[in-house]
Amino acid sequence: MDLPTATTARFLLLAGTATAATTSAYAFLAGQPSGDLLARCTRIATDDAGAADPGSWTSTYDRCTAATERDRGLVILAGLAVLVLVTALVTWLRPRWQQHRARLTPLRAADDPELAAALGDLVTRAGLTRSPTFMGGPYGTATGAHAYGRAPDYRVMLGPDVIARYYADRPVFRATVLRELAHIHHRDVLTADATTALWRAYLLVAVLPYAIALTRTEPPHLAGAIWRLVVLTGLVHLTARSVLRLRELHADAQARAWEGPGSALSRLVAQAGSPRHRPLAPSPHRRAAIIGNPALVHSPPRWVPAAVAFTAGLAASAAYRDAARVLLVLIPGIEPLTLRWVSAVLVAALVAATVGADILLRVRHHVPTMAATTGLALSAGLIAGPIVAAPGHPVTVAGLLLALGAAAWTSWVALDAELHRSWLPGLLVATFALGAALAAQHLTADLDPVARAGYTVLSSVAPTSPAWLYALVEHPVVLLITQRPEILLAAVLLTLRLLPLRLLGPILAGICGCVAGFVVHVVSSYWALLLVFAAAAVAGAFAAARVRAGAAWAGFTAGLCTGGIGSATLIGSAGVTRPAVCGAIIGLGAGLLVRAAQLLRHRPDLVRHRAPATTARVASTATIALSVLVTGLIARPRPPAIFASAAPAVTTACTRFRSLTESLGTVPASRAYAQLLDLTDAAAATDDATVRTAVDDLRRALSASDADLWTDAILRLDATCTAAGR
Repeated sequence: MDLPTATTARFLLLAGTATAATTSAYAFLAGQPSGDLLARCTRIATDDAGAADPGSWTSTYDRCTAATERDRGLVILAGLAVLVLVTALVTWLRPRWQQHRARLTPLRAADDPELAAALGDLVTRAGLTRSPTFMGGPYGTATGAHAYGRAPDYRVMLGPDVIARYYADRPVFRATVLRELAHIHHRDVLTADATTALWRAYLLVAVLPYAIALTRTEPPHLAGAIWRLVVLTGLVHLTARSVLRLRELHADAQARAWEGPGSALSRLVAQAGSPRHRPLAPSPHRRAAIIGNPALVHSPPRWVPAAVAFTAGLAASAAYRDAARVLLVLIPGIEPLTLRWVSAVLVAALVAATVGADILLRVRHHVPTMAATTGLALSAGLIAGPIVAAPGHPVTVAGLLLALGAAAWTSWVALDAELHRSWLPGLLVATFALGAALAAQHLTADLDPVARAGYTVLSSVAPTSPAWLYALVEHPVVLLITQRPEILLAAVLLTLRLLPLRLLGPILAGICGCVAGFVVHVVSSYWALLLVFAAAAVAGAFAAARVRAGAAWAGFTAGLCTGGIGSATLIGSAGVTRPAVCGAIIGLGAGLLVRAAQLLRHRPDLVRHRAPATTARVASTATIALSVLVTGLIARPRPPAIFASAAPAVTTACTRFRSLTESLGTVPASRAYAQLLDLTDAAAATDDATVRTAVDDLRRALSASDADLWTDAILRLDATCTAAGR
């Protein structure tokens, strides 16, 4: 399968941006859920599950709000359907309307055989298998040249002014016709019509109803609603203009390639006049540069890929919640957490089809990928999207880190494009990985109130880490990640995509990191944890230094990752897979730095000629590191089933209760969380109603920040276990 062209990728960005803006508009038209409903659902979820089980909390909350969200999803789905229908209708009718308005008729060869022969020669030079129909019109109704129609019945309008150039200035005439034939060659005629139609349909279907609704909006909410409309509509407009300008630049480059160095395109550009009179035309300076060197069409200014990435990230992140609402209508019985992950993967496909395709095209044309700049812009868009779409959206530390991981994601895409000819599998893996991170980013915001409540209670009964470290390491969303290991699976897929078949040295480096990560499981101090990871870094660096200088970058990267993940999986039965992988990944990062130093010292020519590839490979490590750190470093360890006690249920519950009370004040809050959940599991297996009630009260006290209830439940459990001889 061929890569999509740059114009097609830019049109996909326009379609995604217009969709996100339309869904946001119709979500506004559908109205916001009442504050009473949200408060009631929050209370129900807290009472039912609490902070100790955010998976159940999220599922309960989503089920409580499902009816309201489904109604809003119906309104959004109706708006999208109307947008698509109007766009399709305008796109279909536009060529007929253009031909009718300009009163165009076919140019007959019998009327001017010399002109017909010249046009036939130009069609042959363009390499078109089927000649388009050339159309002409009277003065005053048709000017310039314009390709329109649908495959295979393309048509090219030649105004009287263009035909006059055939006799007055034939080089300019050839350049004019070849530019229009280039549009047919690139198959972007339909793209141009669809772009114009989509912009007009968006104004009619989304902006007009939104503007009418603003007249009934209360003043406190009016400024935010107007600001949101201006931002989203501005992005749609600028993206539509960029599509039309990009296709013109590619037509210039193609016509210049057909004509060669003696092309009259530069004179044609000079005759076109100032772009102020033609707002959709590219800059004359940019056109002149591309005509002088057609390869520059694949190397736009640095701000262009950054703007594309920012727009894609903002549109994808802004459309996440509305996509979930639409899926709730289309798949009524979908499980709430699955709904969130599927919605995230769908909107991540927009980023992969636009930003990912743009990076792949750069690699194919051997131009700098600018992966770091693009990734930072994408991260900014992912952070800004929820803020634009949902005022008051909380921004958490973990959410910021997940969004910043997009900077490494773009580098991984560039690395994959350099290593493999088949681009589609890599883009699918990248889509899944970005979707998993995007879902986790939004879950951190949704569970932020639960996290704050849990920190308040834990800090009152046990010493805890600083609040910022708690938000990073012990956020409840990590409990969801342990239940739904999409991020860990994404990390494995990212690794396997880079897998070579040899190089034992790098695999040994990964195992060294894994062994260091194993120690993480038994460390109870955050600062000791940093020392352990430092040991993993030293192990990885030492192993990398032992690898022969001729080892390949790709092999080294994949070998370290494979060794770490594979070794951690073997130890997985002991419940330390995630922390072990953390150590392996940190060892990998240190090893890559050492390897970079080796290349700089012994192979400066390789580094100089492959600088983009080197940057991409180093940054791709950060992608995997971030994914696994989110899954492993902050995941709560659970005792494995093979070590479970065979004692009676009540005795097991009391044993775990004593372990919890003895550890309060001596272990991190994450370990206290784990012990409380283990106590809950043991209490659920008992027939003693007193034990079950007391444990439920412990969880309720934790979620409700009720220190008195916590103390009372502790005393009741102590009395029950003392009476049972435990």
